[in-house]
Amino acid sequence: MKLALPSGPFSAYLFDCDGTIADSMPLHFIAWKQALAEWNRPFDENLFYVWGGKPIAEIISTLNARDGLTMPVETVARRKEARHGSWVSWWFRISPLRLGWSFGFRFGS
Repeated sequence: MKLALPSGPFSAYLFDCDGTIADSMPLHFIAWKQALAEWNRPFDENLFYVWGGKPIAEIISTLNARDGLTMPVETVARRKEARHGSWVSWWFRISPLRLGWSFGFRFGS
């Protein structure tokens, strides 16, 4: 995807790189649920939010240790990221905030 920046007297451009403007946490949760479902492991939504910000590998390792599982950390991490990427791609196609990303935001003169 190529982003066309508008011309004009902009002091800055603001890009939402994951959750700054748009709440992308639900997309992460869906991705986690789908990736973990491949290993028959449900993921509680409350726990997901408590662990928000933890590295992916740490979450998988913690689930393994806590629940006596043997999920392959790297494989599950790749599946989670692939699922998240597909949801982000879908979100870009339907999100009205996409306009803000496409045209930038004006700050100052």
